[in-house]
Amino acid sequence: MFRRALAATVLVSVMILSGAPAGAEEEFDAARREANQVAAELADAQTRMAELEVEIASLEARAAEGSARMAELERIVQDQAVEQFMRNTSPPLPVLIDDDLNQLARANALARFVTLDTQAAVDDYRKTGEDLQATRNSLEAKQEEAGAAVAEFRRRAEQANAELARLQRLEEERRAREEADRRA
Repeated sequence: MFRRALAATVLVSVMILSGAPAGAEEEFDAARREANQVAAELADAQTRMAELEVEIASLEARAAEGSARMAELERIVQDQAVEQFMRNTSPPLPVLIDDDLNQLARANALARFVTLDTQAAVDDYRKTGEDLQATRNSLEAKQEEAGAAVAEFRRRAEQANAELARLQRLEEERRAREEADRRA
């Protein structure tokens, strides 16, 4: 609809200019400039809307990937927690009563080794969650921007339609003058 209005605006302005009497050329030139300006603004709005659609699609894909990764990591963390519970592989507590420093160091090293995989999964889960939230925030902002772009596009399309109506009126007046000149 809007593209037809844009094309009609340009077409009518060309038709008007092609048969304009000398006294009306300034009015037609002004109408043509305004029609060209409105057409350019309409094209800019369409371009921005297309760019936003691409950005939104990309963010939606990233959000879907992040959600899938979060579900996978959640499963991994839960599995590791259950495994630790079932095997009682929770980190051994260092025995502070024992005077053997080597045994204490071995116990601490074993505790770090046992929890290393679980901690890495938990850290990855947290990082993925933060990334997912940032992506969702960006997506929400882009969707709001797209809504504003659509509203602006509609405003410019209405402006183009108004300009088209004005140009059509000028064309009708020109034709009426030509008809009156032929009859006279």
